[in-house]
Amino acid sequence: MAKKVYPANKLLNVTLNDGWFVESKVEELTTTSGKYSTCYIVSKNGHKGFLKAFDYRDLAKPSGRDIFDRLNAKFGRERDILKKCKKFEIDTVVEFITADEHYFIEGDLNEKVDYFITEYSKDGNIQKCIENNSLIDLANKFKSIADIFHGLSELHAKEIWHLDVKPSNLLYFIEQQLTKITDFGSARQWIGENLDDDDKVEDLNSIFNTRLYAPPEILYNHQWTDDWNLYRRKIDLYLVGNVIVKFFTNLSFTALLREEITEFDDWNNNQNLGKFSQILPSLMTASSEVYLVIKDEIYDVNKECGLPLDKKDIEQVMLTIKQLCCPDPKLRGNPNELLRKNNNDGLYRYRDRFILLSKKASYKSKRIYQLKEKN
Repeated sequence: MAKKVYPANKLLNVTLNDGWFVESKVEELTTTSGKYSTCYIVSKNGHKGFLKAFDYRDLAKPSGRDIFDRLNAKFGRERDILKKCKKFEIDTVVEFITADEHYFIEGDLNEKVDYFITEYSKDGNIQKCIENNSLIDLANKFKSIADIFHGLSELHAKEIWHLDVKPSNLLYFIEQQLTKITDFGSARQWIGENLDDDDKVEDLNSIFNTRLYAPPEILYNHQWTDDWNLYRRKIDLYLVGNVIVKFFTNLSFTALLREEITEFDDWNNNQNLGKFSQILPSLMTASSEVYLVIKDEIYDVNKECGLPLDKKDIEQVMLTIKQLCCPDPKLRGNPNELLRKNNNDGLYRYRDRFILLSKKASYKSKRIYQLKEKN
């Protein structure tokens, strides 16, 4: 029996209604929605774009209706959030271009594919930059981190939480020297007086298919507050902390933390982990060990780059990591902001800190190069 080809997988070499030509399929970026969503590179008038297509199918199956409704809502939510970001001109969020639908008509069969298109980066994402060692300059690392803080601060100000910030979801634009947040498939937003769908710990847990990026409270299904704005905001803080750690160690903070925890063998089997309150003291102790590992790695990277950072600069980086990656979500973030109502957890402060670090690293690197040239 021939394997069914779903509509979202038929778009290759198709010219869409709005003139975009589908030129290639992006296999490695097929989303976590599995066969329900597929990604392509498209082009129009010499410009490239990134297309995400959602597949309408299997509606006749009663068992498939619930999952279809949830994924359909997820796709629509991502599209709408991207539109909102464009409206507010958030320059460190990937730009929304268009959304439409395409029909395949074969005899009496009429199959529809909804899709949206966002901007495309020929330079790839931060994960690829780390793997290729193409983002080795400390000034560029810090500028990229500052861009992420700026994007998140703008999103949080509009009551949007990304919930999946990681290197593969950060596009890098070399010519612009700009990093942009992409892939809002897991994002949530505040709508009127209510949060949107899936406001349960279990549903948030399902976001993290890559367990080594998830914050501890997610791994342990721990609902530490009834304030879902706060709950989600603290997740984003931890995730951006993960990214900073990844820049210097090539591992996430969660991965490093797991190496220090010996009580439990498998974090994925969270039925056997016990209560979060029971493991939290061990997590806090393990974090202290992880901080030392990260600090050593930062010193090594600094040495490889010609020592553009002084001790005070490195302490500023470490302070940020400690505040963002604190295993206790109640203590996570800038301590001066924690007690303020509707605070933004100091994201703008962190952004400004890393802009300054980027400028200092750039200046010192140039001075080091000039001195080498004289000698």
